[in-house]
Amino acid sequence: MEKLVNLRYLYCYYEYPEQFFESMYKLRNLQTIVSLVSRGSNELPPEIWKMTKLRHVKLQCDVYLPDPPISEIKGVENSVVVLGNLQTLSRIYNFRLTEEVLERIPNLRKLGIHYDYIVVASWDISINNLGRLTKLESLTLWLTHTFPRFLVSITFPTSLKKLTLDGTKFYFNDYLKLHPDELKILVGTR
Repeated sequence: MEKLVNLRYLYCYYEYPEQFFESMYKLRNLQTIVSLVSRGSNELPPEIWKMTKLRHVKLQCDVYLPDPPISEIKGVENSVVVLGNLQTLSRIYNFRLTEEVLERIPNLRKLGIHYDYIVVASWDISINNLGRLTKLESLTLWLTHTFPRFLVSITFPTSLKKLTLDGTKFYFNDYLKLHPDELKILVGTR
């Protein structure tokens, strides 16, 4: 992997991607990752938060993104690494939108999240912070529960142009806090 240090675009298919995910942070010039993972859910390495050139992370199956590391230099301004180029982040499993995460992805435009209802009900995923992604234009939510109650409390970003809800029979017109002027909504069921 170290020999590919100048690689900028990576399109790959791994049946068992653990080894790839463990070492991908060594590709420090990588801008785009498209990974067709065939099975299960996997975890990205915490070092992904240091890959400042990343623009697009597109994954086929659920991948867990660990919380970012705590600032290494406490009290020092700009000691937090920001993924300012990151525009696409897709298929993150039970994505926690904490303050620490939001300050690292300020320019995100496309986001895909899979929420497992059981997990959502048992811990704070900070989904209400979704409205703070001020540049978000496209959001896809894969849901494992047909009427996810946590959706009614979300204030979606005003920049949102496309919302896709998959795995739900949710009737959005009456419940969701949306800005419908330019919004295209797609609701799918499994």
